[in-house]
Order: sequence, then C-alpha cells, then structure tokens
Amino acid sequence: MPRVRRWQLDGDFHHIVVKGHDGDPIVSSADEADELLDRLGRAFREERLVATSVAFLTTHGHIEGVGRIEAFSRAIRSTLGPFAQTRNLRLSRSGAMFTNRFWSEPIVDDGHAVNTPPYILLNARKAGLVHSVPALRGYRWCSYGHTFHGDSFPVPIDLDVLFGRYAEDADLARKILRETLDAGEARWLEDLRMKTVEAIIRVVAANRGVPENLIRRGDATRWVSAARCDIVLEVRRRRLPVAAETLARELGVSPRTIWRMWRRLPAD
Repeated sequence: MPRVRRWQLDGDFHHIVVKGHDGDPIVSSADEADELLDRLGRAFREERLVATSVAFLTTHGHIEGVGRIEAFSRAIRSTLGPFAQTRNLRLSRSGAMFTNRFWSEPIVDDGHAVNTPPYILLNARKAGLVHSVPALRGYRWCSYGHTFHGDSFPVPIDLDVLFGRYAEDADLARKILRETLDAGEARWLEDLRMKTVEAIIRVVAANRGVPENLIRRGDATRWVSAARCDIVLEVRRRRLPVAAETLARELGVSPRTIWRMWRRLPAD
C-alpha cells in the first residue's frame, strides 16, 4: 500500500518528532547526541530550513520549524540515515534504529503556535534530566540556552519568527515565553501530585478556594458541590482505581450521589 502523503501547508510551521525503533535509545552518550544535532544542523542549512525550538532526549527528539514538508523530509532522511549507519558500526549492532517514518503535524492556529515551543522546550525538564526551567540552559541538546541567553546551538534557530508569536518587542516576547514555560512546569508538577484522591481533593480545594474540610464533610453549598464534581471528574479522567464507596467516604456523600454525579459528567 502506498504511503499517505503528508499534509502540506506551504509556509506554515511543522512540529516534527523522530523516535527510536520500539522505544529504543537513539543516542547512548553525549558525543552521539552532539553528532546527531550537528548532522541535523548541516542538513537544515543545506535545505535552507530554520527551526524555532528543538529538544532531543535519549529515545526521541522534537523539532519545530518552518518550510515545506518535503524539505524537512530530505533533511531528516539525510540526518538519520548516515547517523544510524555510523552508530550501528560503532556499537556493532544491526537493524533499524529509528521508526520508519518521522511524525509531523502542521501548526494551523494561533493557540497551537503559541503552545508548541514551550511544550518542546520543557521536554528535558519533564523527563527529569534537569531540576528546573533555568537549568535547561545546561542541557545543550535543547535550544533553551540559545533562545534565552544567546548560547551557540548547532541547528539554526530563527528567534525573530519565534518571538513574533508572542510580542513585537523581543525582550517582551522572551519574558512572555519564559512565563509560559514556568506556567507549564507548574501545571506539570501539579499533575504529578494528583495521583491519589487525597491529592486531587487538596488541589481542587485550593483552585476553587473552598475549605477542604467542607468538601470532606458533605457540605451541599453551590461552590462545594462544584468542587466535588471537579474531583470526581479528575478521578475518572485519570482512571484512578477507586471504588464509588471509597470515593463517597472521602467526599462525605453517598455512593448513589457519586454515581449520579458520574453519569452527569461530560463524556471523555
């Protein structure tokens, strides 16, 4: 069966992801990561492509750039093929190193355009490779250091294009982007904490400005009931293995109330 042609919107941004075959590592040392990014940078320059944000981890890499998808295909192909051959020889291995086809998605609206660079830049933070957003500067396989401090980076980055999404003034745009990164990190940390019913109750109570004890004792005021619905929604969204009876005890209501709330919640 022939491959489906990639969606091409000429001149639009593209979010590209390359992955190791079956989740295998694509690099096994800092030198290999440097080599991969150096090859990618040369390929981008040959194709006259620019990126706005780049981040490579052990098993995959994210790139956002502007240009025709055919040019990105040539650049990715000329990068990954020779790199994989060299790495296979070095490690005395054989077989596929990358998935057969890189993933790509055109960025077609303003919301997507504003949110994609922070998503890419936060990858190393979310993977636990650095302990904070400022520490991303020391992670040289991410374009954060170039974006915020002017550090050298092997892949060409167009900061004018990147900052133009956030503000006309570069300093203001850099400030907005940094605040967006901080907010994204905060949401990620909050999401990590919300792994139990107790944590969800605590976070929802704080977000709603409702005392936690009122939620737990079954108070029926409007704002407490709204918080309780948020809690049930989070439990379902996260697929926590919690019985209705247990959740009912935590919220000070009957299991029948939990089931009634559950049925009224929007579908996933």
